[in-house]
Amino acid sequence: MQKFMMRPLVPVLFLLYFLSTGLSASVKEIPEFREILESVCPNTDTNKYYTVLLPIVQSLKNPESWQATTRAVMHKACSLEMPDWRVRVVFSLGHYGLENGLRSNTVTHLTAILANDSIGKEEYLKTGRLWEHMSETGMSEAEQAELIQVGRRKNLRAIQLEGFALIYVHLRKEGLNHSDAMEKVAEVLPLLQKAHRADHIQKIVREKIFPEEKPDTTKNKAVNEQELWHLFKNSISSLSPDYRGIRIVKLAQHNNKSKWDIERLNQFVSEWLATPYRYGGFSKAGIDCSGFVIKVATDQFPDTELPRSARDIAILGKEVTVEELQTGDLVFFAASKVPGLITHVGIYLSDGQFAHASTKRGITISRLSETYYAKRYVLARRLF
Repeated sequence: MQKFMMRPLVPVLFLLYFLSTGLSASVKEIPEFREILESVCPNTDTNKYYTVLLPIVQSLKNPESWQATTRAVMHKACSLEMPDWRVRVVFSLGHYGLENGLRSNTVTHLTAILANDSIGKEEYLKTGRLWEHMSETGMSEAEQAELIQVGRRKNLRAIQLEGFALIYVHLRKEGLNHSDAMEKVAEVLPLLQKAHRADHIQKIVREKIFPEEKPDTTKNKAVNEQELWHLFKNSISSLSPDYRGIRIVKLAQHNNKSKWDIERLNQFVSEWLATPYRYGGFSKAGIDCSGFVIKVATDQFPDTELPRSARDIAILGKEVTVEELQTGDLVFFAASKVPGLITHVGIYLSDGQFAHASTKRGITISRLSETYYAKRYVLARRLF
């Protein structure tokens, strides 16, 4: 009986082996793909990604298409050390987004934001278009990423997430800073979670943005999402620094004595060590570099409000040299291909060490003398 049951498996296994070897043999080398992959992932062993993605690249008839996708997706995918299966997913999603009109920069950000999420092609596309609408309001990239992360954690679909973002931007336009606006818009989440139809979501948004108008007025009926995004264009960047969330309380005393409780700072950092990196994240489930610095600062200086991006934080306080560094000073780095463009921030501890959110290791402690950081170091600033 056992011998009889095994016989049908023999041709099946042979067929599977034949197909697998046949398929691998049919995949031809594409040297240009390897070159582009190595250029966007300079600090990564790209062989595994090359092998994983080669069949997909070969299936794309237009070379410009896979070239654009590789440049938009793979820098983030490599820096986050995504597993093979995930790279296939984000590459396919990125290609779909670009083919349907998303900007390359949008696809790059979505690769990082949605790195740990399962999302369909249409939801991906709608989320990308939402990102581009938010960009036009003047929001910082980290601010946008946090909004999407919060919405995704609350299981909002793209159409619900757009309502969430519109109400947030309205609150920022009205003068609330980032943290207050996030707290306020969170009150609307239960309503948005229950609203599944577009007209129901539009009603919630209109009632929050135009509370003085009656629900059935002609004015409200005429206002749709596109018109609201047009209304909010540049609304955040045009506000005063206070309204952009850059109001600093009791900062930059510029004396030579650190105001930090060093023991408390070290304890705080140790409690956060190994927390995973998540672009736009702001909790122990995942956090990014500016989010971590904000958490550290508000732990000891609760009245402080810092902006939600490393570049905006870098204009605050007093610049200090490496020789002048004290515990609690912020250190800034240019981790992109643009020289001097600040993209990363950490907090100085002592003896050349700083704590930060690394894309590969999460919350960790590194040394300024490490080759990677020494090459990318830009400046340091003292805020307290």
